[in-house]
Amino acid sequence: MQRDPDQKASSSLELEAAELRQKASKLADTVRDINSRDVFRNLADSIVSGKATSNALSALGEAAQKAAGQTDDEIAAIRNPAPTGVPQPLPDSFEDSVSMTAAACKEAFADGLNKIVIEFDTSAGDETYTLLSNTLKLLQPLLPLFISSGTLIPLDDDAGELGGAGGARDTAEVISTSPIVQLLFPDEGTAAFVKQKWSLPPNTICSSMGRAQLVEGADALLLVAPGATEVEAVQRLLKQAAERAPMMPLLMINPKLVSMQSTGYGLVGRELRNLVSTQFEVALCLRTMPGGALFRTYPGDYTVWREDSLAMGGYVSTYAGRARPNPDDIDDLLIDNRGEDGKPDVAGGAGGMFTGLAKFIKGFQAL
Repeated sequence: MQRDPDQKASSSLELEAAELRQKASKLADTVRDINSRDVFRNLADSIVSGKATSNALSALGEAAQKAAGQTDDEIAAIRNPAPTGVPQPLPDSFEDSVSMTAAACKEAFADGLNKIVIEFDTSAGDETYTLLSNTLKLLQPLLPLFISSGTLIPLDDDAGELGGAGGARDTAEVISTSPIVQLLFPDEGTAAFVKQKWSLPPNTICSSMGRAQLVEGADALLLVAPGATEVEAVQRLLKQAAERAPMMPLLMINPKLVSMQSTGYGLVGRELRNLVSTQFEVALCLRTMPGGALFRTYPGDYTVWREDSLAMGGYVSTYAGRARPNPDDIDDLLIDNRGEDGKPDVAGGAGGMFTGLAKFIKGFQAL
């Protein structure tokens, strides 16, 4: 007896349907199992989106902690331990920050570090203040302190330090014993402005970086606010310094460092960041931002200060350690605590708004 073709096709469809139902049942069990562990879903998302491996490892660690019965508060305490370093107090004023910068440079050079960098940005995110203009405001009072710190000035055997027991020295003698400092800016206009408007210390050679060559006999080289367009000049000058005077003090102030996640800068912009991070020691870092600041003076720890209206002085340390926190970590460390109403605890209440740092920032911006 011949089987009806329609009946044979129906049986095949039923078998396929049964197989699909079985697969769907297994998939449903898997989904229910995964849904009970949100962290694994986050882990999968991290892998698919290409996030850092550290995030995936962190997610695995959290899953293990939850499996062990730890509460969310206990897990948070493990993932975000209390600062273990020594918080570095913020400067009381702009003048204090200049003195701190000079002292940090002197100590770094005294420890044998001849390549140091200063990161000083108190714009707090206000784009009306350019990095170069802020750098010039710092550099003008810092330059004579840096030169007269004792690290660069050759001492006179008979007279001692400037103005010492040997009596005041005449102008010719001061010039002859003053160190030769090469001061380079990112453009000719800024260099010309500084030469015309500032009272530069003796033996200070001021020009732009573009085609500059290391001056013969220079005792120190200062590079002011170099950016991606000055990378070639910076590399050339560093090579010349390494060949002619490998231990000559070299100071870079406020290099324009692009984020490694930024686009549009190409390899050249990232080259400057890599150069600074691998060859230079941070003598002073003061970066203000909405809600707080990152601060460090050599040889101390990096400290993140967060605005807190209830804290003494208007701010509190949320991190202190040898390792420099990355921008994402800083954002997390600057998140305000939630008040009883669930809203951010915005400073400016009875404790005053970020009392010490706010006054410092406003005072600097008013210059």
